[in-house]
Amino acid sequence: MNRCGLGRWAQKHQWQFFASAVIWIVILIPAQVMQSRMASAFQNDGTIPQRYWMLSRIWAIAGSIAAILPFTVLYFMVFKPQ
Repeated sequence: MNRCGLGRWAQKHQWQFFASAVIWIVILIPAQVMQSRMASAFQNDGTIPQRYWMLSRIWAIAGSIAAILPFTVLYFMVFKPQ
């Protein structure tokens, strides 16, 4: 254990929480805001721009990664491999 009371497994996997947060702050939230603005614009027009679908793919990929990272930490919290 270190002075913060974290075991070695927790020290090794803290970066996964940090990476997940960075993905949310840098990629997912801005993409979601852009998509929301686009959706408001094409609500009246009816045509969905290609950029919207590109952001949707980016959101799906980055969102999956951002969700998987904490689940791997959960795995290590439960099973605590040496």
